[in-house]
Amino acid sequence: MPYSNPDVLKHVENGKYYYVEHSDYDNTNVYGEVNQSDVQSIIDSNKAIIEYEYFYLKKWEIELNLEDFYATVFEYEQKVKKLTSFEEIYNFSKEEIHVNINRKFISYINSARIYIDHMDARLKHKYGQNSIQYMKFESAKRYCYDTYFSYRFFNQLRNYAEHSDSPITQIVLSGEPEKDGKLKKGSTSVYFEFDKKKLLEDAGIRKKLLVDMKRRNDFFPILPQVEEFKKPIKYLIDMLLIIEKEYYLLNCKTIEDFYNSRKQGGAPEITKFIFGPTKQTLIYSSTNIRLDLVKKIDKELSKLK
Repeated sequence: MPYSNPDVLKHVENGKYYYVEHSDYDNTNVYGEVNQSDVQSIIDSNKAIIEYEYFYLKKWEIELNLEDFYATVFEYEQKVKKLTSFEEIYNFSKEEIHVNINRKFISYINSARIYIDHMDARLKHKYGQNSIQYMKFESAKRYCYDTYFSYRFFNQLRNYAEHSDSPITQIVLSGEPEKDGKLKKGSTSVYFEFDKKKLLEDAGIRKKLLVDMKRRNDFFPILPQVEEFKKPIKYLIDMLLIIEKEYYLLNCKTIEDFYNSRKQGGAPEITKFIFGPTKQTLIYSSTNIRLDLVKKIDKELSKLK
C-alpha cells in the first residue's frame, strides 16, 4: 500500500525490513533494520498465536450458541406462562417452538462437534497419528465417550439431524386447572423431551446407543443432557490448551522478546519498504506484532494447571 512521508526516506533502504512504530495515524517512526531471520520468526510466531485466536473464537461461538439455546427455552417458558386457558394452550403454535428450539439446539451441538473434529485433525496433521500429543487428545476423547452419555448421544444426534429428522419432537404444554375451568395463574409450562422410540428408528442410534437408550424413559428431558454436555466440551478444550500450552507460550515469548528489545511506546510492526515510481512515494508491506493476542494468551493459559 502507498505511504507518503518524506522523512521516512532518510531512514530506509529499498527492499529492506525495518522495525516501525506508529504514535498516531500520520506519525510513523523507523527504529532500525530487522534481519530476514527475525522477520520469519515473527511471521511464524504470529501464525501460531493467530491459530490460538481461531480456537478461542470457536470456543466463544459454542458458548454463544448455548446461550442462544437457553434464551430460546426461556423465551417460550415465559410466553407459555401467560396462557390462561386450555384453548390458548391448544392454539399456541407448537410448530414455531419446534423450529426454533431445534435450530438453536442443532447449532449448538454442531459448533461443538466441528470444534472437536478440527482440534483432532490439527493435532494429527501437526504431530502425527502416533505422537504423544495426538494420543493424549485421543485418550481424552475416549474418556469423554466412556463417561458422558450426552457426549455419545449428541454425537449421534448431529448425524440424525443431518440425515433423518429434528432431534427434539416432544414439546409438552400443560397447566393446572381452576374450578371455573380456567388455568391457575402462572401454572402453565412447557417441557422439551426426546422421544426414545422415534430416535431408535434410526439405524445409527440403534447401533451405537441401544444399551444407553434402554435405560431411558420413553420420553426423557433435554435440559439435563445439555447441562452434562458442557463438561466434556470444557474438558476437551482444556486438554487442547494443555497439550499446546508450551507451544503457544514459546511463540508469545518470541514476540515479547523481539518487542521488548526495541519498543519505543508506539504501535509496533515490521515493514518492508519499496520505492515507488517517485522518490516521494513508498510501497510497503507490514507484519503486525500481535501484542494484543500475546496478552490474551498469557492471561488465558495462566488459568490452566
